[in-house]
Amino acid sequence: MYSPAILAIFTLFVGCIGINFGHEVMEVDILSKWLTPSMKLFHQNSTDED
Repeated sequence: MYSPAILAIFTLFVGCIGINFGHEVMEVDILSKWLTPSMKLFHQNSTDED
């Protein structure tokens, strides 16, 4: 009974964090801002092994 409601709320949340808020306010969307530090860390770890 509650599963479809929880799924809908989760889907809306995931969809909203990828929305661009406009280039005047910020140049990247929230999802990119969250993932960039982890991607840089991953890239540093992979280059250190070479």
